[in-house]
Amino acid sequence: MTANTVGAQKRRNKPVLPDLAATVVKHGLLMIRALWLAVRGGRDVPADGKAIHYSGQLRPMMWVFFVLGPLEIALVELAVPWPPLRLVLVVFGVLSALWFLALIATLYKYPHSVDPRRLRLRYCSFFDLRVPVTDIETVSISRRGRSMRRSAEVVDGVLILEVSRATNVSVTLHREHQVDLGLRGRKTAHQVDFWADDPARAVQLIRARIT
Repeated sequence: MTANTVGAQKRRNKPVLPDLAATVVKHGLLMIRALWLAVRGGRDVPADGKAIHYSGQLRPMMWVFFVLGPLEIALVELAVPWPPLRLVLVVFGVLSALWFLALIATLYKYPHSVDPRRLRLRYCSFFDLRVPVTDIETVSISRRGRSMRRSAEVVDGVLILEVSRATNVSVTLHREHQVDLGLRGRKTAHQVDFWADDPARAVQLIRARIT
């Protein structure tokens, strides 16, 4: 049995649960931090950096879902006659509402950003890629729709960060970069296509750092 075969077998036999638990804890802490930033009125953007927002299309829909939460709690109070079950459902409803509020906070507090050192691309608390600006070759407006199943995918060496099934900014790199896709492992990408609410401004800000 070769070393590569042994390594592959170890990766297949690696328990998923510890990785899953670590991922859940990580996202939970990031969401709590987003709520804290919301209370303080700050954003996770360097002092010498500029934010590039991507969630303008998502926010209204998320707020609608959040408002529906208290309505569900009220319906539980009216419809469930058994106090113990009602209490459990109300507590679950309140925790769900807090989780959803934290998720909304990540949309506001964790934007994309660019500073003199790096371009940082994010999606809520679920994805975070940092690319040194010295590794960026070109940046341009390029609207594409691929209808990916996940918010972050690597296809043929291109990292795709869609919002509403579309991207509108394309960044090519001088060299391939490792992309951490969480439980799906790592892949390499030489290009990044992402969504920006204002693509012209995003391209302007990135070009100012690479020229």
